[in-house]
Amino acid sequence: MQILSEQAIDELLRCTNPVFEDLYPSGGKDEYAFRGTSFTAKFHDRLYLVTAGHVVSDQSAQNLRVFDPVTAHSLPFKKFHPRKSSEDRDDLAVFEIETTMLGTEELARLSPILLDQQDGRQLKSLPRDSLFAVKGYPIERGQVNVEAAKLNNRSYEIDGRSGGRLSAGLHNVVYSPDIPIRDLGGMSGAPWIVAGSEATEWVSLVAGVHISAAQSGAEISGIFVTAEAL
Repeated sequence: MQILSEQAIDELLRCTNPVFEDLYPSGGKDEYAFRGTSFTAKFHDRLYLVTAGHVVSDQSAQNLRVFDPVTAHSLPFKKFHPRKSSEDRDDLAVFEIETTMLGTEELARLSPILLDQQDGRQLKSLPRDSLFAVKGYPIERGQVNVEAAKLNNRSYEIDGRSGGRLSAGLHNVVYSPDIPIRDLGGMSGAPWIVAGSEATEWVSLVAGVHISAAQSGAEISGIFVTAEAL
């Protein structure tokens, strides 16, 4: 089985960002609510922010904020693609990032997953032996400190394995049993990175969006994001 190195996995997971909603977008008060996780992807020299569809509604889309960790500036978006339907297989929301408004260092910090190699390809199944690396921002780690008016950005990483295909467009991932958190709320939109598989062409080329979890917190369902989603 081909398995990515720890360094390669860490570099891929740098694409992950917490998503906040500006509760006072008209100004006058800096107060945010944490909504979930997202990741950046690049396709044909265009940059996208990808998250689960239920993390953002049509009404809240213009108030969503993803901040640069150094400048604290919010990412500029030029287009929003909401989920196509209420079906789980369509639980995907995509923002196109306005790259002309970002500096060279800001662009580099986005560390997007490169999806060009997925062009014209559809993911119908993934080998059951596949291994994944996941990074997200659980609510229980306190992503917003209201009293200090501060955003904490406390991430969480875990590995998992493929649990097979659930239905059309949906796949299952089983996280490692020694999960050090009780509640995976806030992980919606977190990317699954294919870190290892017998089918070597899939390794590191595909990202999945975490959309829901069983009560046990270990069984996760989600959608794989290929170029056709962008």
